[in-house]
Amino acid sequence: MINRRNKTEKVLGFLPLFLQNWDAPDDVVIALNAPQNMQLEHTDNSFDYLCPSINQPHYKHPSENQIVTNI
Repeated sequence: MINRRNKTEKVLGFLPLFLQNWDAPDDVVIALNAPQNMQLEHTDNSFDYLCPSINQPHYKHPSENQIVTNI
């Protein structure tokens, strides 16, 4: 089990990447505060990088564009 300090240290390694490529550093806060026993569900690409690094269960829903183009 990863404690909050370990989670924070792992996520801080991604901070430069977030500041360059994403406008939502608040995703870091969301990932850190998500309970380990719950699955974080999202549409943002950032969680695909964050969640595995802190062993946070997650699921990425398809975007509206993906759904519309598949009809």
